[in-house]
Amino acid sequence: MSKNTSTEYVKLISSDRFEFIIKKDIALFSGTIKNMLSSPGQFMESEQNTIHFRDIKAVILEQVFPYFYSTDRSNNPT
Repeated sequence: MSKNTSTEYVKLISSDRFEFIIKKDIALFSGTIKNMLSSPGQFMESEQNTIHFRDIKAVILEQVFPYFYSTDRSNNPT
């Protein structure tokens, strides 16, 4: 990811090494992800906008994205 893109997107990597790149503002609906990305100096993830989920497989991780996007639509109706 370029520097410009890296501020807008976050990369989530599953335990089986699948990579998902989603908009950062959408990923922040997760309190855990929000804490990992917004805690300066505490997490390497906050510097790289990349989170490794060592215990979560891709098939599970990809199930949370529809929830994130539906939450975004609920908060920002068109």
